[in-house]
Amino acid sequence: MKHFVVAMLIMALAISVSGKEAKNVKNRFLSERVVVTCDKYPNVCDIKGSAGSDCCMKKCVNLSTDGSNCGKCGKKCSYGKICCQGNNYYNNTPQPLSKYIPKKPLLNVIDSCWRARPNWSSNRQALADCAIGFGKEATGGNNKTIDGRGAKVEIADGPCITISNVSHVIIHGISIHDCEPAKPGLNTPDHVGHRLGSDGDAISIIDSTNVWIDHCFLARSTDGLIDVIRASTAITISNNYFTQHDKVMLLGHSDQFTKDKIMKVTIAFNQFASGLTERMPSEGNFYVAPNDPNAKQVTKREVKENWKSWKWRSSKDLFFNDAYFVPSGVGSCAPNYSPTQYFAAAPAYMVPAITLNAGPTYCTVGRAC
Repeated sequence: MKHFVVAMLIMALAISVSGKEAKNVKNRFLSERVVVTCDKYPNVCDIKGSAGSDCCMKKCVNLSTDGSNCGKCGKKCSYGKICCQGNNYYNNTPQPLSKYIPKKPLLNVIDSCWRARPNWSSNRQALADCAIGFGKEATGGNNKTIDGRGAKVEIADGPCITISNVSHVIIHGISIHDCEPAKPGLNTPDHVGHRLGSDGDAISIIDSTNVWIDHCFLARSTDGLIDVIRASTAITISNNYFTQHDKVMLLGHSDQFTKDKIMKVTIAFNQFASGLTERMPSEGNFYVAPNDPNAKQVTKREVKENWKSWKWRSSKDLFFNDAYFVPSGVGSCAPNYSPTQYFAAAPAYMVPAITLNAGPTYCTVGRAC
């Protein structure tokens, strides 16, 4: 896509499901995993998370090895195995990190930092310690943090959020949807900004640094859901739920704006859900293609002469239903995190479990979320 600047370094774990396939996502909690049985009765097959009506045409194969000698249809698949045909995986139950099955839902590295603490409401500033990636240093603070935990916070039906020429901003746990364009106005209590009115983005990040957007719901806005533009950098976008929108995310507004070369954005643990069309950058992805034969390619870029040298890689991804990725460019695409920004990325088969709680969390004061 033309709008993505080559110099950006993106590391992400995300889930993209679409249409009919999304209904077949089962057992996202490791504790709910059961042995999968290939059965000749379609209803039983579907209930147990297998391929459905044509289950008995499949073999049972180990996801990690893609072996072909696991057994014929009708034989139970042992723990961590799924029904598939060739390299197309149909049952997307995640594999365990070990044989141990946790009693509680699996939390990703951000959520495990704070969700088990019952004192979150009296120590809200501790949330800033849980950021990862390029936005790790976002500290929030007075007038720079929106924390929706313990409440239902919605911004909708008008101009939404603009973060312009500031640093250390945290937005957590709110819903932003149905955003509309607006006329220019004050950008501080006593100053009219030079920027034109809102384009109708859910969140616009302009010439800003150290920003963390976490556990938000974003949908149905006039322009983009999250735009990061004009030399903004040190951004983390994590645990958000994106749905029902065309242009999801813009990183860099123009190829001619060379100041965007400094831009670094981490995109992690988000759910790119149903009703989305384009601009969904991700790595370590779990993608189920729709049945439309023209919609199997994960990447969509315009004129090849423009993008053939861009560094686009598919890293540790899983592709389902004949989905595929077209790489480009040469050389490393490593994010080059500093020691404080670094975090261990789980493999793609864990995506359904570690993105299960994307979007605003439902927290009760005095209890763990």
